[in-house]
Amino acid sequence: MISDKIESYILRIIQSTKDGKLNWRPIEDYISVYDDNESLSSYISIAKSFEFSELNLNKSFFVKKGESYLALLQIKRESGYDGSISEAIELIGVKNKKDDVFQIPAYIDGGFRVLQNEIIKYWNSNNDYALEMSELFDFLDKFSLSEIPYENEIVKRVTENDIRARIISLPSEIIKKLPVNLSEIRTIINEKDEYFLSINWKRRFLSGVTNIFKKYGFVSYSGESISKEIIWKYNQKDNCILLTIN
Repeated sequence: MISDKIESYILRIIQSTKDGKLNWRPIEDYISVYDDNESLSSYISIAKSFEFSELNLNKSFFVKKGESYLALLQIKRESGYDGSISEAIELIGVKNKKDDVFQIPAYIDGGFRVLQNEIIKYWNSNNDYALEMSELFDFLDKFSLSEIPYENEIVKRVTENDIRARIISLPSEIIKKLPVNLSEIRTIINEKDEYFLSINWKRRFLSGVTNIFKKYGFVSYSGESISKEIIWKYNQKDNCILLTIN
């Protein structure tokens, strides 16, 4: 069911927040520093300034990946009909600068307050870093990838069947070294693009790779699957995979 799939994504986001893999920041940082997505900025502005709504700035956060944003907003609204007050926690997203905001349904026990609590814990334990330092760390990380102690290269071909199924089969040499409780893994492609891909232990593959296939030419304009070799390296210490795709 769709609700079950959405719930699984939200649970993974909660776990990634617990593990410190998502760099959540107060929504005020978006307003004062970024403010670069027209749809998101408009949505926040209305929630913050509209006569019948109030955005709780202390309990609203966002996380950014490239041009994509995920924002958790706590908004109090007054009914224009009977003056009653309601307060809700919303999870919204935008894929890129040209897209509209979309609402994510709260298909999870406890609603989005569960996620909000984890974000607040994360922020309380990390807010000693200035925003500028966080940006600096992100920047330096891009240039330090070659310093990560990856193990020997493994070459494995992505088959046409893999491409049609939208998966990448894991090399057996790497499967043996992965922690058994790992649900997703940081994956860096050509030392520049970063993804967090889901691990299917039963079938031994990575999923969530559709955008990778599109970007790196595994699927032609006509929809034809194009088999390619990938060079794999694995950093066991940091649980990170480096892929080289020509």
